[in-house]
Amino acid sequence: YEETTVAKIRHSEEKVDGYEDQICNYLLELSKEKLNGKESQTVSVLLHTVTDIETISDNVCSIAISCKALAEKENNFSHGAIAELNGQNETILKLMDATMAMFDGTSAGQVQTIYQEVEDWLLRMKEGNIARMRDGKCQIESGLIWTDLINYYERIAVRCRRISGYLDQMGEQELEIHDHVLKEAIPE
Repeated sequence: YEETTVAKIRHSEEKVDGYEDQICNYLLELSKEKLNGKESQTVSVLLHTVTDIETISDNVCSIAISCKALAEKENNFSHGAIAELNGQNETILKLMDATMAMFDGTSAGQVQTIYQEVEDWLLRMKEGNIARMRDGKCQIESGLIWTDLINYYERIAVRCRRISGYLDQMGEQELEIHDHVLKEAIPE
């Protein structure tokens, strides 16, 4: 934990919030224009994608705040917890990078493969946390922060998977957004 890192993350999150507002307002104004099916679908995908990116930013900020809370209370994670966490932050970053690379043509399959790695890692983290708490190797307070971290990572992974799904479906006549199928005529 470093205070300057948390401050940078909070500042970046505020910028992302501002960008989200501006982009969503622009896209909403654009959607009022007469758009063909493909243009309308693109606006819809972009609105959902921007919102999901902002949510990812919120969760990254929440991770930083949780780390700050842990440091301020002078709690530490157990050696087992630290071992589970070390190296795995790179996996969630790899997932986020692969998701954003879809704008440049990376396949959804790559995102799905990394998403599954993250899901497996999160399951191991949950199981390890339960075992450490049961065995008394973990303080309750740091165990609760650990649970929060797992939830934040999981939310980031789900949002990346959603974005991947939106982008993978672009141009199809049916577009699934949050389990709702939008049927549109997509003229060429």
